[in-house]
Amino acid sequence: YQKVYERGYIVSKSFGDNTKYDFILDSGNKLSRVQVKSVSVKDTSARANRYRILAPHGRDRKSLYTKDQIDILVAYVIPF
Repeated sequence: YQKVYERGYIVSKSFGDNTKYDFILDSGNKLSRVQVKSVSVKDTSARANRYRILAPHGRDRKSLYTKDQIDILVAYVIPF
């Protein structure tokens, strides 16, 4: 949150689980829907500088996000 505040954005969190996005970023000129996914990496051998982020949602975890549902996808990589 701190980084977006420092850049002048207002952050609003969605209430409940009925939206595809987690936050709204307000730049003053535009509202953007943001989905945040967290990932962790245990194997740092061969692919040390590469990440593959899969972001399915829904009960079956097979539905993909569309541009009509979110504007920004953020991947937070949890350090080990």
